Amino acid sequence: MEHIALRTKILIVILSIVFTSLLFSIISIFLVYNINKYVEELRDRAVDEAIFAIELENQLFLQKGLVTYFLTTKDKKWLEDLDNYNNKFFELLHQIRIKSKNDLHINYVSLIERKYSEYNFLRNRIIILYKNNNLEEGKILHSEARKKFDELANLCEKYKQATKQELDLYFKNINRKAFYAKISIISSLSLCVFLSLLIAYYVFYKILVPLRSLVWNTEVYPANHRFEDEIKILSERMNTLVKKFDLARSKLEESKEQLQETKNLVLLGKLAAGIAHSIRTPLTSVKMRIFALKKSLTLEKEQEEDFEVITEEIRHIDNIVSNFLEFSRRPKPRLEPLKIEEVVSSAIKTLSYRFNLYQIKVNVDIEENLPLLNLDKEQIQECLTNILNNCCEALEEKGGNIEVIVEKGVIEPVGKVVKIEIQDNGPGIPINLLNKIFEPFFTTKDQGTGLGLSISKRIIEEHGGWLTVKSSVGVGTIFTIILPA
Repeated sequence: MEHIALRTKILIVILSIVFTSLLFSIISIFLVYNINKYVEELRDRAVDEAIFAIELENQLFLQKGLVTYFLTTKDKKWLEDLDNYNNKFFELLHQIRIKSKNDLHINYVSLIERKYSEYNFLRNRIIILYKNNNLEEGKILHSEARKKFDELANLCEKYKQATKQELDLYFKNINRKAFYAKISIISSLSLCVFLSLLIAYYVFYKILVPLRSLVWNTEVYPANHRFEDEIKILSERMNTLVKKFDLARSKLEESKEQLQETKNLVLLGKLAAGIAHSIRTPLTSVKMRIFALKKSLTLEKEQEEDFEVITEEIRHIDNIVSNFLEFSRRPKPRLEPLKIEEVVSSAIKTLSYRFNLYQIKVNVDIEENLPLLNLDKEQIQECLTNILNNCCEALEEKGGNIEVIVEKGVIEPVGKVVKIEIQDNGPGIPINLLNKIFEPFFTTKDQGTGLGLSISKRIIEEHGGWLTVKSSVGVGTIFTIILPA
């Protein structure tokens, strides 16, 4: 090795690192390929078959009790449901036969199919007996059918466990190959580290040390000359440059955040000013004219009620504008002991004209003897109105029902609470939008500001409670308000 040039030594070590990395990379790729192959087999066979096994068991249990329901109600709908589940069960058996390549699983499926055919034949006899009012004989066969059903359920469970065992086997193989891949990577890294240290040794002792000796012992400089360490100076300069860069980057990020926040505040200010100018001024004029008109006319009782509703709506709009203007300042609630049922009834009465307009039926169920709550009446009524308005907008095309349930309960660690549940049977909210509906300025409506639900959530939280939402597309939406009692 002493006769080999330094450049050759370093080149040999570098090539060794490259060769080692390449070798272990090929090994790792091979192992990863095998793992991927196992994963594909797991997905295409084992997982699908496990899902089929679970679905098969579910379809079987969905048939349970339908004949009894038919006997009890004489409603043929139960037989139609039974026929649908029966067809799905046979269809699943057919799909499993196509997918499965495991002889044990195929045997299970064949046995299930045979047992199910016997059970289905017996069940059809029972249905015919029940249709002919031969109840005694039908009940005797019904007892036998239950035993066959239990046998079938046991077979389905065994088949499900067999698919689970196959899944476990796949996972064990994957873990084993992953372990080998890990060992390969660790070995490669260890060898590369060793070779890198070898390079460092050659670079330091064969290049840097002789270079420093050459610099200090050069004849170009006087013997008393104090020569500075260029590498140290360069390192210090690089460190200073990195620190300045990090500082500049952090300041730039802060500036971006401040700029975005400023833009949002400017936008909010412009929007608030526009609302104040475009809504509050004409709204005041409308309020004054309605007041004068009410004083100058002789009204019937129904007309007086209409005027009261209009006045209440104007006042409510004015409050919404005020809340919008004060959204960024977070006004604190003015709490006082109140009956929550009165606040709920007032909010529903305020929107009664919209319910009638959209042909919406509102069902209210308020538990008796509810405790007094420390509330800001205006804010809670605004919150309820916002939620009811959202329900109205969801139902405005086809009409529908809104359920309002108010009840007391206990939720740990809060303790005693009052729960307000507002449910509609509208189209529901897609899952990708459900987590965004409480965000400020988020709206799916052309004319909406996106503040209603955000303000409502903030109001409830400032009262020490919380507001949640659940929704299913095509079923409806449920808003739940929890307030501490």
